Amino acid sequence: MKKFTKALALVLTIALMIPSVAAFAAESPAKTTLKSANVTVTASTYTGKALTPKVTVKVGKTTLKKGTDYTVTVSAKKVVNAGKYTVTVKGKGNYAGTVKKTWTVKKANQKVTVTPSKKTIKRGKSFSIKVKGNKVKSVSYKSSNKAVKVAKNGKVTVAKNAKRGTYKVKVTVAGNKNYNKAVKTIKVTVK
Repeated sequence: MKKFTKALALVLTIALMIPSVAAFAAESPAKTTLKSANVTVTASTYTGKALTPKVTVKVGKTTLKKGTDYTVTVSAKKVVNAGKYTVTVKGKGNYAGTVKKTWTVKKANQKVTVTPSKKTIKRGKSFSIKVKGNKVKSVSYKSSNKAVKVAKNGKVTVAKNAKRGTYKVKVTVAGNKNYNKAVKTIKVTVK
């Protein structure tokens, strides 16, 4: 009889739990999918240091919280260089689904200083151009006229028979995968 009573008690307990579990399951809200979310990834600029994407996720007017509502992973373990990377946003907690976006790390501008920025000079004379702040060491020079010649090392020589007037020397610092090229112009006045 004791066994029958225990078995009956167990059956009744299970029978009473089933409706409460079903009711609880019916009351738990369905997860919202991120497929309809507005996911933005703000572009970054190369700094020479490791970067992390700035991600904003909105569902309707609600801005979700990183770590609570979603996680972010990047296609590269450590992002330092300029380029395009894939950012994966995965729902968490009350949110489900995955959204992939492209994150752009733009090239940085070189803060190049060229001296002199302008020069007044007599015919038959020369001067040297100095370039500072260039991250890329490849520098090229181009004169607007054959009477003002520029050597590969930045030495400018004005021909003895050059006409008086204003000439321009374009200084170009090459770019690379992380820096944009920089172009400066020097105004040369021949007396």
